[in-house]
Amino acid sequence: MGSALVNTLEDLRRTLDTHATAAPDAFGLIERARTHAVRLRRRRRILTGTGTALAIVLVSVAVPLFLRQPAPAPSPPAAPPSRSAAQLSVELVPGSAFQITTRGGTEDSQWATVRATVDIESARPGRPGANEGADVIVHDPGTYDPAVLQRGEPVTVAGRPGWYVESLPSVVIVPLDLPAAAGPAVGFQDPSGAWVTVGDVEAEETARQHLIEIGNQVRLAEPIEAGAPFQFGWLPEGLPVSRVRQLPMGPAVTFGFGPVSGRDVALSVTAQSSVGDRDWPMIKDGMPDTVTVNGNTVRYAARPNAVWTGPDTGADMTVEVGTCVFYFHVLDRERLSRPDLLRIVEHARFTSCDDPSTWLPPAR
Repeated sequence: MGSALVNTLEDLRRTLDTHATAAPDAFGLIERARTHAVRLRRRRRILTGTGTALAIVLVSVAVPLFLRQPAPAPSPPAAPPSRSAAQLSVELVPGSAFQITTRGGTEDSQWATVRATVDIESARPGRPGANEGADVIVHDPGTYDPAVLQRGEPVTVAGRPGWYVESLPSVVIVPLDLPAAAGPAVGFQDPSGAWVTVGDVEAEETARQHLIEIGNQVRLAEPIEAGAPFQFGWLPEGLPVSRVRQLPMGPAVTFGFGPVSGRDVALSVTAQSSVGDRDWPMIKDGMPDTVTVNGNTVRYAARPNAVWTGPDTGADMTVEVGTCVFYFHVLDRERLSRPDLLRIVEHARFTSCDDPSTWLPPAR
């Protein structure tokens, strides 16, 4: 596989998220869970790979920056929720030269990784001076304080008043556990009341122009419930959907259920195809505790185990349905026991990982 040299942290970040079209890992837990050999192989995969790739987690943090203008009026009071954690609405305008390679949502925000189509299709992404894309964060109405943003340089984005700042934390790469990197950003308020920020950790002379160009491509449609190649007919009390991450070009999806603890959730479920995944045979060998539930092969391993790393309180389970594999990762197996997980599978409906038209709401 030909690729450009990776000389800096920014080169690494760009290469990883440009090609992050394999299935996403779970939120924090699975991102630290693979063995080192598995993680190293995943970092080398490109767009055609089918294994679980490194996830890019967007973080929007308001930090004190330089003061350019008088402080604006206080933010309006918090509004009622405009969408659920499983509802996504970030799109690009038709005919855009960019694509969304990863998207996700929480209870109060959405994010999307936007990359140039020409780079996605190239074995050597990254063209000097070209607009390679940016990271988009959408804060639901009433959940974002724009005071710092509004002290930046006034600009026009998507036909609306916006601001440009030279340094704003943008992304964290996991499982490398690198700190948030600061970079230029633009932001504006959508007619819906949501605040949109577009950022990139690469600081170049063309950053302002490139970020505005990406911002002009973003639009918020009516929120749509994210689908999954599974639907759970039973879940223990207190496990609503709290996170979702999609890789549209995979296609692949991860859902987080229940309370959030740092980057972790009580239960995460990732769906991906096993076709072409060189790690799947190793995972199967390392999980010998096998049972059959509703005709599907289920493997379970309490931690610590031979395949996954993570908190010793947790557990891991896989469900093999044809060429589709469903990875279950539990933060606390006292809270979610092996019988609980088997009951979830017993009352679940599974569809095709490869055909999003068959996907369903993740729980009923």
